[in-house]
Amino acid sequence: MRRSLMPVSILLSICLAGCGSAEQQSTVTAESTSAAATGEGSSVVTVVDGTDHSAYDPDAPLTSATDTGKVPEPEKEALEKVYVEKIDGLSDDFIRGVDLSTYASEIKAGVIFRDRDGNALTPEAFMEQLKNAGINWVRLRVWNDPYDADGNGYGGGDCDINNAIVIGKLATDAGLRVLIDFHYSDFWADPDRQLVPKAWSGKDLSEKADALSAYTTQCLDKLLTAGVDVGMVQIGNETVNGIAGESDEDAMCRLFSAGSKAVRDLAAAKGADIRVAVHFTNPEEFSGIAAMLKKHGVDYDVFAASYYPYWHGTTEDLTSILSGIADTYGKEVLVAETSYPFTDEDSDGTANVITSKTEGLDFAYDISVQGQADALASVIRAVHAVDSDAGIGVFYWEPAWITVDPEGTKTRKERSALWETYGCGWASSYADSYDPDHVGNTYGGSGWDNQALFDRNGYPLDSLNVFSLVYTGQEVKEEAVGILPVSVSALAGEDPSLPDTVTVRFNTARTKEVPVTWDAKALQSAVQKGAGTWEISGSVDGYDLAAACTLTIAYQNLLKNPSFEDDSSAPWILQGPLDIQDKESDARAGDRALHFWSDSSFTFSAVQEVSVTEPGIYALTCYLQGGDAESSVFDAFAETEDGTILGSASVTPQGWATFQEAKIDGITITAPCTIKVGVRGTCNAGAWGTFDDFSFCRVGD
Repeated sequence: MRRSLMPVSILLSICLAGCGSAEQQSTVTAESTSAAATGEGSSVVTVVDGTDHSAYDPDAPLTSATDTGKVPEPEKEALEKVYVEKIDGLSDDFIRGVDLSTYASEIKAGVIFRDRDGNALTPEAFMEQLKNAGINWVRLRVWNDPYDADGNGYGGGDCDINNAIVIGKLATDAGLRVLIDFHYSDFWADPDRQLVPKAWSGKDLSEKADALSAYTTQCLDKLLTAGVDVGMVQIGNETVNGIAGESDEDAMCRLFSAGSKAVRDLAAAKGADIRVAVHFTNPEEFSGIAAMLKKHGVDYDVFAASYYPYWHGTTEDLTSILSGIADTYGKEVLVAETSYPFTDEDSDGTANVITSKTEGLDFAYDISVQGQADALASVIRAVHAVDSDAGIGVFYWEPAWITVDPEGTKTRKERSALWETYGCGWASSYADSYDPDHVGNTYGGSGWDNQALFDRNGYPLDSLNVFSLVYTGQEVKEEAVGILPVSVSALAGEDPSLPDTVTVRFNTARTKEVPVTWDAKALQSAVQKGAGTWEISGSVDGYDLAAACTLTIAYQNLLKNPSFEDDSSAPWILQGPLDIQDKESDARAGDRALHFWSDSSFTFSAVQEVSVTEPGIYALTCYLQGGDAESSVFDAFAETEDGTILGSASVTPQGWATFQEAKIDGITITAPCTIKVGVRGTCNAGAWGTFDDFSFCRVGD
């Protein structure tokens, strides 16, 4: 998933030597590597000039806060019962997992989880509650060294190996198996970033592969020695665009193989049954990725996917894509991450990553506890439907990442002190030193609390029980729970046509089309205001629910093939190392975009001639994403046939999938003519990126 997460650390000494600090992994002796391979000894790393500053003591029990005053009442969402349809033939050993990576940091910050009666749960009782809800696995991410030089944690749970041991032992004691998710980074690793660990910076590929192997061996040995029941190890996290700072296909596969071999060797030495998983996001790319892994001989058991319903298409597509992997390559498949919001409400002052107002997302389910249950059950059903019983399970991502301020009485400064001290927000201020491109001054709390399976007071939602209810089903009294939002696009100056009906959703997964009456005044106002995005409300007879239509009014685009979706690049005139790339994740609109790259310095241009028949004020807009362009210059331009500049705008890439707008306003055309519009670049070697979603419109007289 593409996301940003949050802050960190309490300084506790630990008794076990090992993988808490990246400096401790910088020197691995041949003797220690041999010991790791044979499973001898509990520590396989020689510490050189390193200080273990982990926020967690793997030998100390995790203790939770207790109620000191009035027990809060559950939120209304925690009182709702959900409808769940039974899934026939679901095996008892189907993985029904949750990612609990931030759990220990939440507990240290004073968060209290409860049973349905409001009783505060110890960590042991919390794990039993999960087990009773049908959960049988726990997933835990591991970062190499999520601390700055002074021992201040980066946040996001301060997820070092000791954190995994603390939570992993609790899970094991409750009879739950554990998936270890190695990010091979000191902080978040996802499609937008795969930063090399500090201790591995400057290493060549061979040295990095050796370091990754030794680190994997050491940490896995430490987990097993501590008694954690590790049943699966994930080699990298959402590695669709890289791993440990490497983005070249050959290099990535060499690192995958190094991690896989380390797991195989130690598992054999320990007599442990441990699957090896690789993990990717963007399902449309899975077929090509699986072929790449096959080509390079990467040894793995499980092809794991991130699948978030609002980002990644339909569950029918998910089943089809995963079945293709299973049938073609003989691999087991797994959804390693999924989630869905139960509310739009933000409970901690850090904006939610996903809400009903988030642009460009497809919400197939109502945003409610019932909608959350529908989403989770649908993903389980989709994985179960994979061919040849190769679909082995589903993990829900961070269901316990709730607010540290349930009563909403703390100031931002007080909440920030908890996030900074205990690492229970998405990032702390200290993380900026390692990941300045994504942290900056945006550090803070949890942007995921509205997708948890607990309310703000720690009460479980009934959607938590989906993991067991898919075996039995659960009936409820049928009620209308929401109306699916609709979207309409129109050109400025035209009368938009809103639908005559909307879809009412019921808590039994039934839907019904009903007539709708739209707010005529709001619609008229939107038409008069012209270009923009407007929200139009509507009412339906017989239901106390509001309908919503997002109306987007745009000016007519005079460009042809503006997003390069046609079979050819025409009528664009391309010069330089340009090609039309068919890759949805690199496009802003549609599936294709104009791609540039060269291993030597280069220039390029993309130009289209436009016949302008009506005088007026015009605007040109386009979007750029990319990177490694430190000394590059990119410009959008509009000019006459003889080269007279009518307007220009520079734009700078800010990273993968972070599209930056280049816009030229106020292009004045006084008579019919032909003009040229487009983009130019003068680039350093290795600069890469895509331009997409061009528009050239008349915006005024």
